[in-house]
This record gives sequence, structure tokens and C-alpha cells, in this order.
Amino acid sequence: MLRYFCASQGYIAHQDFADASYMRKVNQLREGLKQVKDYTAPYPLNNMPLFNKLEIETVNRCNGQCAFCPVNRQEKQRPLARMSEELFYSVISQLRELNYAGNIQLFSNNEPFLDRRINTFIRHAKSALPLSFLQMMSNGTLLTLDKFKDCIGFLDSLIIDNYSADYEFHPHVKSIYEYCLQNEELQKKVKICKRTPDEVLHSRGGQSPNHEKVEVIGGSCIYPFNQMVIRPTGQASLCCNDALGEVTLGDVSRRHIAEVWNGPEYVAIREKILRGRQHIRQCSSCTNMLPFFVPPGHHVDEYIPDGHFLMTGKLRVLPSSSWGKKN
Repeated sequence: MLRYFCASQGYIAHQDFADASYMRKVNQLREGLKQVKDYTAPYPLNNMPLFNKLEIETVNRCNGQCAFCPVNRQEKQRPLARMSEELFYSVISQLRELNYAGNIQLFSNNEPFLDRRINTFIRHAKSALPLSFLQMMSNGTLLTLDKFKDCIGFLDSLIIDNYSADYEFHPHVKSIYEYCLQNEELQKKVKICKRTPDEVLHSRGGQSPNHEKVEVIGGSCIYPFNQMVIRPTGQASLCCNDALGEVTLGDVSRRHIAEVWNGPEYVAIREKILRGRQHIRQCSSCTNMLPFFVPPGHHVDEYIPDGHFLMTGKLRVLPSSSWGKKN
């Protein structure tokens, strides 16, 4: 079933507009689109301020089986790529030249702890870029307590998504949880989310395996103006939702990262996205970076806190008849 989502007007075809919560979402959508235009208006498209969100994927593999993820280990795999140490250190050096103080994530569409060098990379990145906000996300299956202790002092944030059909802890995650219970400072930077691998999230550029087909008409997106995603080869992807690296916006192994950011490939994408998502194939079926949109008669079963830094739940659109039920 193909559902049409009009981002500029905020509707899904054949839905009832009488629902008050639905119309609130419409207004949120319009406000979000205005924010993109306000952010970009003062700058030429070839002279945008440097990104403030950077993802560096050092190996393009994941050991997870999440149904919503286009690169889970059951799906067709990308050609294996592992970032050279020379390239990684070069990127960090370039960021240091730029006095980079934004967000850095040493992962993208992968499980970062598959790379045995990752803790070394974490230490180097934070030492070279002390003003940056260094964040990691992991499914925790490879993150032993020793590895956790080795890296946590250099991280500003660590999110562990513990995937289990029955919300049970993975042994490694349980040991980290119990360790953090004894340290209030760690609880401020560590978040553990108990999740199920069958969640239905946004469409990820139309690549999410368990998301229905959606066509987004109109609307823009902030990612081409504030985010860069670097694949292990040094090539810059369209955004974090371009999990398969179908679009390349430059190569930081060949050009300085600042030149890539305001290079012709980025300028062309920015021109298109300002005209509407329908002008870029991946964006035309992507529901990310829109306010979370729930059709009338549905609700969102969100995470509920079990403690200071532990969350349990699943995020998906469910029929109203499911309200209050545990799934």
C-alpha cells in the first residue's frame, strides 16, 4: 500500500482532518518547515556555516537483526569497508584546524564496537577536540565492562540500545547497568534503552525493511545544512538515512572537509531540498526530520522511565485500541 504524505500541507491522503491532535501535528509540521527556511535564509548555499553534527563510520557492518534497519545482518550487505587509521586521524586533524566544537559520533549505520580500534579513536578524538560533544551509540552486545570503563571517561554521552523481544538485559549491558548504579556521575552521561528489534520507526529514506511505502510530497529537511556523514572510504553520504551510501556528496580523503561541505555536490542537494523532498529520490520517501506524525485513531507507545538512566518501551504507531496495553 502506498500512502501519500504531503509535508507542505501536513496530511495523509484519505485521513480525517477533524481530529484535533492530528491538526496539532499539521501545525508542528508547518513550524518545522519554517525553521529550516529561517536557518538557511541568511547564507548562500555555497557558504553555509560548518556542520554541527558529524558522523564518522569506521567500519560498515552491524551485528544486529533489527527489523527496521536496512543494514541489519539479515539484509543485503554493503561491500565491506574499514576506515584507514591515516584517514581517521586526518579528519580529526582537519576538524582541529577548524576549532570544531559540535557533535561527533564515531558511528553511523553500524555497530561501532565491531571495530577493535574504536576506543583508541574515541580517546584521540576527545583529546584533539576537547570542546566537541562526543557521543556513541551501541547495541551493547560487544561492549564488555572493561571496554566501557576504558572509553566512558572520554565520552560526553553513551546510549546503549538493548534489543530483546522480552526486554531482558544482554549480559554485557546488565553489568554496565549495575556498575552505573553505583556512580551518579555516570548516570548523567549513560542512557540504556530496553527495546525490541521489531520496532517500526521512520522510513529511513524509503529503505527501512518493515516500513510501509510512503511518498513525501513537498517539505524540506535540515540535514543538508547541519550534518555530515563520512563513510569508511572517506565519501560523504547524503545524510544518516542514506544507510547504503547511495548518494555521495564529496570525498574527504581527496578534499579538505570544509571544501567538501560547501562543494558543488552539497550545493546541488541544498537547492533541491529547498524546493521539496520530491526532487531527491531518497528524500521523496523519507519521513525522518518531520515532526513525528500520527494519523487519527492512532497513538505512539513511547518509552517509559524505569530509573534515572534506564528506559523501557517500544516506539511505533499503534491503533487506539492498543492504548494502555503492554506489547
